[in-house]
Amino acid sequence: MKKAITGRGWQSHDLDKLLSSYALAATAAGATLLAASPIEAEVIYTPTNITIARGSLPIDLNGDGTNDFVLVDNFYNVPLSKFPLVSSRRLVLGGNPSASAIPFHNEAAVLNSGAVIGSSRTFSPVRQPRLPMAAAKFIYHGTTGTCCVDFYGNWQNVKNHYLGLKFKIDGEAHFGWARLTVKSFQDPNNYVARVNVTLSGYAYESNPNQSIVAGNQGGSSSSEAAPIKVKQTLGALALGFEGVTIWRQREAPRSGFCCCNSAP
Repeated sequence: MKKAITGRGWQSHDLDKLLSSYALAATAAGATLLAASPIEAEVIYTPTNITIARGSLPIDLNGDGTNDFVLVDNFYNVPLSKFPLVSSRRLVLGGNPSASAIPFHNEAAVLNSGAVIGSSRTFSPVRQPRLPMAAAKFIYHGTTGTCCVDFYGNWQNVKNHYLGLKFKIDGEAHFGWARLTVKSFQDPNNYVARVNVTLSGYAYESNPNQSIVAGNQGGSSSSEAAPIKVKQTLGALALGFEGVTIWRQREAPRSGFCCCNSAP
């Protein structure tokens, strides 16, 4: 017959032995607890300063050697049937088959710093057709011998604002941003319309399906992990020495303590 353990007969080494056995039994539970903890956001930022006056500018958000997006700024002649429209200039956003961007009125949206870019937003594919950003029309006014340039588009003369981007890495969705300045003007030398774009930086969230804030270059974010409060459970024991210390501090033996009763 086993001898009952009373409060007076309970020794420190008995508690150590019991806690150690509980800690071993709780390892799996502790691993599950840690695995379920929130993932801390990690923003990868790339500074740059590139301006294009005509042509294309690829953007490789995650630096894997594959271009995710492309800015295309080009001049287009139009057929005579479109006269008095003579030519046009267009800035558009393109990308690979998985690439998309936040739209506004069927064009790329202009986002302010601090805008949240994530699964709660609507995205439009940019592969084909590409998403318009800014444009200009060169119109000839017949008998007057004069001409006029008409500028339009969401991104016309916008300084340091953001594209909201979505793309895939290994089949999983990631969110990012690109900071742009667009200058639309008529060249005083030849009256040709210009739509110049400057890319001054871009970033993406390395954790899949996690939102990013426009302008966030790393460090803290809107998706920070909440601190974990350790409770007096087997999960605390699974933390190892620190968990056992917490348990011992919170469950210090009291007068009349018995292992068969719950703590008051």
